[in-house]
Amino acid sequence: MKLSILKSFVFGLMIFGSANSALAMPMPAFSCNDAFGLVTATGRGNFDGCIGPNAGNEGAMNFAALLTAINGGVFDGITNWVPDAKFDSGNGAVDAGPNNSSFTNSGQPGNSGTWSLGAPTTDAIVLTLKTNTYWSGYYFAAGSATSGGTWSTLGVSVNQGAGQGISHSTISFSPNLVPPPPPPTQTPEPGTLFLMGSGLAGLGLWRWKTKK
Repeated sequence: MKLSILKSFVFGLMIFGSANSALAMPMPAFSCNDAFGLVTATGRGNFDGCIGPNAGNEGAMNFAALLTAINGGVFDGITNWVPDAKFDSGNGAVDAGPNNSSFTNSGQPGNSGTWSLGAPTTDAIVLTLKTNTYWSGYYFAAGSATSGGTWSTLGVSVNQGAGQGISHSTISFSPNLVPPPPPPTQTPEPGTLFLMGSGLAGLGLWRWKTKK
């Protein structure tokens, strides 16, 4: 009898533990900054800021979770981020976004590689790296023209000290601020125009009389 009760108690603990582990995924004990020196942009060097790792998906097809995370001004107060492309490691091609930048990624589905753009840009950039369970976003402030760089999942998801294989990557831009327009040309008041016209008419009459 006592043995049956003990077995039931142990079985209950196992079920309870399994349920709890399914309810919440523990956050990793590392950060996106662990990839410093490994996630770079040519002409700009290391990233200027990062967020993550974040559990789940950043909204791979509509970028919803990503925009919620970065459009709050987390990177230098910027709130006008425009996602451009998601590059999927499964098919080795862009499968979401207009990809106006001709974004590509090499090294997938491994844990490091290079990323590139079709033409250099001076815009601010957020490069997102996603593994099977987590994602991190890397920010490069606007500055020198860049057409690509390097990436690593060491700050996204780690297994036995090595970054896990990438699932996909995304790229977003914040266009440089447009210079303010020049001040409008001031239009003379009607009274001023009348005085100017009268003065010119008088000057013309005086010259006519002088010639006569």
